Amino acid sequence: MSDTHLTINDLRGIDHECAVPFDLAIILQDGTRASLSCNKLVRAIPGRRLVFQAGWQGQDVFAKVFLDPVSASRDGERERQGSAALSQAGINTPALLYSGALSDGAYLLLFALIPDSMTFQQAWLDSRNKREVQLLLVERMYRVFAAHHNAGFLHLDPHQKNFLITDDVVYTLDCADIEVIGKPPTRSQAWYNLAVFFAITHADTDYLVATGFPLYCKERGIPFVDIELSILQSEIIRVREYSREQYLDKKIFRECTEFVRKKQQGRLIVFRRDCDNQSVRDFIESPDTYIEKHMDRYLKQGRSSTVAVVRFQERLFVVKRYNIKNLWKGVAHAWRRTRARKSWINAHRLLINGIRTAKPVILIENKFGPINLTSYFVTEYISGPNIQAYFQDSDISRDKKSQLADKIRIMFSRLNELNISHGDMKASNIIINNDEPCLMDLDSMRKHRLNYILQRRQQKDRARFLKNWKHDKDAMTLFSDKLL
Repeated sequence: MSDTHLTINDLRGIDHECAVPFDLAIILQDGTRASLSCNKLVRAIPGRRLVFQAGWQGQDVFAKVFLDPVSASRDGERERQGSAALSQAGINTPALLYSGALSDGAYLLLFALIPDSMTFQQAWLDSRNKREVQLLLVERMYRVFAAHHNAGFLHLDPHQKNFLITDDVVYTLDCADIEVIGKPPTRSQAWYNLAVFFAITHADTDYLVATGFPLYCKERGIPFVDIELSILQSEIIRVREYSREQYLDKKIFRECTEFVRKKQQGRLIVFRRDCDNQSVRDFIESPDTYIEKHMDRYLKQGRSSTVAVVRFQERLFVVKRYNIKNLWKGVAHAWRRTRARKSWINAHRLLINGIRTAKPVILIENKFGPINLTSYFVTEYISGPNIQAYFQDSDISRDKKSQLADKIRIMFSRLNELNISHGDMKASNIIINNDEPCLMDLDSMRKHRLNYILQRRQQKDRARFLKNWKHDKDAMTLFSDKLL
């Protein structure tokens, strides 16, 4: 039993975080009073749904509490019906222990907690660079989707967190998104369903999806045809591109589990929720004052921008302040994205596509009406030499330098695949951290729609990069062989 006691109305006021543990006092539909011991908040959609690991009548459970009085019963019933449909079809899903409306307009579902389990997403991350393990995971998921489709089901939100993995079983979660279509889906429906799931993985593992596809066909009892695999692969690429653009256009600027968003008069503030602390709040309140008090050192002081290494509690971060030189510049750039916003988008674009850069933490934009004023972009600090210093270090073997050159070639190739030019490939903008290249200074980076512009800009990137080595013949030869 916890010393803290809350009610459903208390939960309706909870944001994305709440202090646990606590006991939730509930009144069941028949008037029975009960208590749910909430030990861990798993997911929060404020005002609509909270998900907890909890204790109920001596048993560990997974509790979903639907809070909105208008939609709670409808949403809870959809979840109950989806769970029942999967169970009746013999498809693994956590056992539903209790479901029902509560007296104050909420709806409660209690599922058995699955011990020694992890989401597919976590299992996939834990097995990175272990291709045999990842192929087994792909094959297990193909069997799950084949079972769904053979039973006439489509999971409308097949996110990797909605599948729970144990040594022997894959459990389907979030049953409210199970659509019962009554017959096996058409191939286009099935391929799209698979594509939404596999699009979340990086493109360099797409060959595993192709390798496992014959197993899906076998489980479905349909012939394997190369053209069908080609259609699935094309659909994965299309869905992946669309999903990532949606993420960059919308999610990284809105209030959600990952980010906190605040809009004040003349200010837009977005920052990572997992970095939220008093130091971050103090910085947001008065960035320049905070920089002066907690600065470790300046990296750059210029008219257009100032870059400083700043301490937030015990960690170092890099703060880049973009200055507007004068009012007329602000007017001229009024309808453009701020350079801080460009950097925020571009950093996320690189990371979701598997290219290393400093993790973006805070974005602040100051405006006067439509006129852009000072803006701030904050990232985690990445230690290490720039690429030129790395190649000048005589203690680093030629083999390691050659391996790094291969990684640079792969980075350029990946940028080309993504239709991206960087805009300033000088040596100081590539930091070597743990023998991996990290691309920095992203406010000039652009994604191009027209191929001839892309080719011209990327040629400039290569030329600027090679210019770093005009006094280093060995490095020039090495990179010329790799990049040209």
